[in-house]
Amino acid sequence: MKQEILVKGVSRRVVIVPTDAQSVFEEVICIVKEDAETVTADGILREAEAALLRSVEEEADPVPLFLRLLPALMAVLLLVLAGVLTWCFFFGV
Repeated sequence: MKQEILVKGVSRRVVIVPTDAQSVFEEVICIVKEDAETVTADGILREAEAALLRSVEEEADPVPLFLRLLPALMAVLLLVLAGVLTWCFFFGV
């Protein structure tokens, strides 16, 4: 059977961040940049957790669909209102 290689390279530093029981992930694996400063293991773990939180927060707060469509809805309403006013002006309703 052919073995798959997940991480290539001679030497890679990885940080494995455990997750809570409610998560769909068992653990998250972060690959440390080669040019990263050497710090304590606790500091690297805190940085990995902070990076994960930032990426989750960016994705968890998208703009609601209603707010994205609001300008188009306002334009349609203004066009309808202009049409109604024009109809009333020309036909005297």
